[in-house]
Amino acid sequence: MRSGELTSDDLDQIIIQGELEIARIRARQMVAIQTQRSAETHLRDGYRSIVDWAAARADVSHQTARKLCWTSSRLQHAPDLAEALLRGEITFDRAEQLSKLPEGKRQDHEYVDIAQLRRRAALHVV
Repeated sequence: MRSGELTSDDLDQIIIQGELEIARIRARQMVAIQTQRSAETHLRDGYRSIVDWAAARADVSHQTARKLCWTSSRLQHAPDLAEALLRGEITFDRAEQLSKLPEGKRQDHEYVDIAQLRRRAALHVV
């Protein structure tokens, strides 16, 4: 199908569904990172940190690797968020910010954009 044949709604769905597929992939990556972290694979492979290891293995920036590693750690204490991410119900960016909030503060954020959610999460960072 050519882009000229797609409606605005079709294009919106492509963007939305694409991001949710990325979320499912990121969830699987974070499970693998946690498993590798537990096995200390990064140390055996000569890396100083799991972030360095993830950046090299996934061929991503240290910023992306940091987000993956830190979020994977926080999601261990937020299985509901981890499952929602794995099912593609929330985006990675949303899961990352929600995981920074205390458990009792994670509800009622469905209609808040990521920038606002990031500001709310920043209020809870110690």
